[in-house]
Amino acid sequence: PFPQLANGEYKVLSSNYKAEYDQISSAAVTAVTRSGTNEFEGQFFWDYTTNKMRSATFSEERNGRKVPSSEEQYGASYGGPIIKDKLFFFLTYEAKEIERLRDVRIGDAAFNAALLTPELASYVGGSNAPFEQDMYFGKLTWQANDDHLIEFSAKRRTEEELTGIGDGPNTPNYGSSKTNNSTRLDLRWQWSGANWLNDAHL
Repeated sequence: PFPQLANGEYKVLSSNYKAEYDQISSAAVTAVTRSGTNEFEGQFFWDYTTNKMRSATFSEERNGRKVPSSEEQYGASYGGPIIKDKLFFFLTYEAKEIERLRDVRIGDAAFNAALLTPELASYVGGSNAPFEQDMYFGKLTWQANDDHLIEFSAKRRTEEELTGIGDGPNTPNYGSSKTNNSTRLDLRWQWSGANWLNDAHL
């Protein structure tokens, strides 16, 4: 739901759930997002693979060429103090650009594609399904005093993908274009005492 560089810590709960998790049937994953500190700090990562880094599929070997496909993921983060010991910021961005390989086919492997008309035969073979994602996350943390902590965080995620292609006769023209846009804002006030803690969110 947010860039991986924003993940400060996480845990997976598979039993003995607290009441706050309501009625879940399998497992719960909880995560705490990172905040800025008194030190300026930044990170960057980049992963990239192409069709040159994978083996050819059965249909690609038969056709004598690989269908272009790739996976690229990159991100960066930066955080630090605005007012030392009092006010901090943290920003991060992450993107994914994926061209997934899909095989458009008619019947089973024994089907002779030469029996198709030239127009239909042009649709059979390798294709790809694109996926693009951009994620932004930012947080301001104000440590007003020993008893009060105020945080404001914002998250933005946009996704576009083409699904329902291949693994059968479904061509890219038949696929479904899907878009997902999500924006979330959270204002948190944590007030603590010697024997109690109040955590309010808006």
